[in-house]
Amino acid sequence: MKFNKLVPEFYTSDFEKNLSFYIEILGFNFEYGREESNFAFISLQGSHLMIQQANDNWKTVEIEYPFGGVNLQIDVERIKPIYDSLIINNYPIFVEPSESWYRVGGQHIGSREFLVKDRDGYLLRFSERLVVET
Repeated sequence: MKFNKLVPEFYTSDFEKNLSFYIEILGFNFEYGREESNFAFISLQGSHLMIQQANDNWKTVEIEYPFGGVNLQIDVERIKPIYDSLIINNYPIFVEPSESWYRVGGQHIGSREFLVKDRDGYLLRFSERLVVET
């Protein structure tokens, strides 16, 4: 596995529940873990993420729900299977799927996207690329 140069690590209030959410509902792959630390390295279509049970090792502030304050864009081939899994599992959607166009230099790049909070409040934006308009 080639590791990305930037890999976010999320503290979690309940490691097993959040790991289950990422693997069983969102479809992430479990790459490796450290049971003694309640730590997992997970991936989805080239995106990497680490989750770990909250502890005092690198804590800079008190951690309380929602842990969020960050919006991760996760590019995927198709958002529908992830969205459908969330609906089937009665998991709340933060922002329903929509089409968005963003200006990048002299062109517009489109995406179909939706947002969901993980069990600790981190905001995940799943994005499916659309045709580029010039």
